[in-house]
Amino acid sequence: GWTIVEQASLQLIVRSNGNPDLVGATAMFQISDQKTYVYASYLIRARPRRSVVPIYLAHYLSSPAGRAALRAGARTSAGQYNINTKALAAIKVPVPALAVQLDFAEKVQLLERSNALMRAHLAKLDELFAALQHRAFRG
Repeated sequence: GWTIVEQASLQLIVRSNGNPDLVGATAMFQISDQKTYVYASYLIRARPRRSVVPIYLAHYLSSPAGRAALRAGARTSAGQYNINTKALAAIKVPVPALAVQLDFAEKVQLLERSNALMRAHLAKLDELFAALQHRAFRG
């Protein structure tokens, strides 16, 4: 799951892609002071303001309203769609009270853990089914 650590988390945002639906896609990344990180030039490194919980921002940018704002700020050139930091910074993000954002983030983390557990169970069921098929058809 994701942990909310404002100082140690940042977001990587897709700056450039041939698919306009992927421009602005966001991923959370936990950083450590002891390490150096390098990221590709088609990504933008963003640290949200302290008043914005990173998970909330990531989900807002993935929402229909966030996607529309990202599309409006994107430009195209030679078949590539791009968004720059200025256009990204110009996106108006509704910012509810910090307590509301933290509650949202906690619920997202619970859902992510639940989904991971279900995916693990599904993989185990797939394994068992494959073993059963193997035994049934081998005789």
